[in-house]
Amino acid sequence: MVNTILVLVLGLLVFFATGQNGKFVISGQVTDASSGRPLPFAHVYLKSNKTGDVTSIDGNFRIEFSRTPDTLIVSSIGYHTVKMPVISRNNHHFYIPLNPKTESLSEVVITAQPIEIVFRDDKYSVLDYELDGGNIYLLIFRSKLTRSELILLDHAGDTIGRKDWLPGKAIGLYKDCLDNIHFVSNEYAWEIFESYGEIKFRFPSTIDQFVEVFSSCVTSLHDHIFFRKYLLNGMALEYYAADQLEQRSVTLATIRDDFAINMIRKNPQDMSMLSNMTDPADMMGDLSGGLESRDQLGMLRSANFQSHFLSTVFYKPVKAPLKRIDENLAIFDFPNGLIRFFDPEGKQFYSVSIDFHLKNIESNSFKGVFDRKEWEAYDIYVDEVLFKAYALFTKGGKYTLKEIDLFTGKINRSIKLYHPYPEKITIRDGYAYFLYKPQSEWTNKRLYKQKL
Repeated sequence: MVNTILVLVLGLLVFFATGQNGKFVISGQVTDASSGRPLPFAHVYLKSNKTGDVTSIDGNFRIEFSRTPDTLIVSSIGYHTVKMPVISRNNHHFYIPLNPKTESLSEVVITAQPIEIVFRDDKYSVLDYELDGGNIYLLIFRSKLTRSELILLDHAGDTIGRKDWLPGKAIGLYKDCLDNIHFVSNEYAWEIFESYGEIKFRFPSTIDQFVEVFSSCVTSLHDHIFFRKYLLNGMALEYYAADQLEQRSVTLATIRDDFAINMIRKNPQDMSMLSNMTDPADMMGDLSGGLESRDQLGMLRSANFQSHFLSTVFYKPVKAPLKRIDENLAIFDFPNGLIRFFDPEGKQFYSVSIDFHLKNIESNSFKGVFDRKEWEAYDIYVDEVLFKAYALFTKGGKYTLKEIDLFTGKINRSIKLYHPYPEKITIRDGYAYFLYKPQSEWTNKRLYKQKL
């Protein structure tokens, strides 16, 4: 009897041990194929359930798995993604070299001058521009916006196509979240494209329709389109993804400004003011409705001033830009001091702390209310060719680009833009493009580029 019980117990132990040890291990090291050095912060995961790991400083990773077949996917910003089959239910150890994407890029020519003019014609002024890969769309005009023209230049500055008649009074150019470029007039928006050296227009929509479709659309990656939505009077920001294949939406992340939310909880009257805020453009319309008392008018103006003061100083909308960097997404979560990385399916796989955006984190003082939010002075720009991110800081007309190390969250270097008050900055392939009109001389607005 004892022997029978012993056999049963031993059998159960073997059964449970087998069940508990049914998980096998995939481990290994990811390296840079060109140098052989370990590659830290690479995303390694299994396709079936997104189980994964981020490589260490030494490029090492370890993942447990229990089912096969499966596919091991290894990706890193600036490198070609590798996919490896996992067929047997055994422990695996891989040595995975990743090839840099930048190897196939054309050589960048560095000129002796720190800044150069991309387009110069004394008869024309540049109204707007958009980069389309290595090409540049330029919206130019002479004396009237109704006589605007559209030209397309290649990377060397040579003209590919030109359109000297445009439908409507030109307002500008706009690149949407799907990377399509539009010509926007006073009444309609048209998608533009080049075909055999000719600039063509298609898919017209009214301005209202255009704004409704694209105002909340941020970017796209593979089969997902990413949107934003503000909550709690702008004190929270939600990003969500629409899956075009499966026809469903998934929340990517919600960012909250907890400092502002806690402050408004302690001051409930502020929420009432924000909710009842009147647009200054509507005030004259309100006056025609029978406001005869100067006291009432004064109260309205005073309340409106306080509401706008609150919304522009204490309760500014959350600033947490979502950017596409190579095959991943990054949310620059300024309120929480993080850069949060997401894979193409919208799953967060890594985050890194940042503090360059903070000036004074002692938020107990009244002064701290203003100083703690220096991040509101920053915009984020991404070089989609070199996979670099920059924070643009402005102060007194001086514009400084700070290159962010995406692996550590620290600032690698700072580059001051040559001209003060530049307009519409875009970064591509190691250059900062911007519009500028010199104030000291009688010239038209031009498009410049500066080597970073």
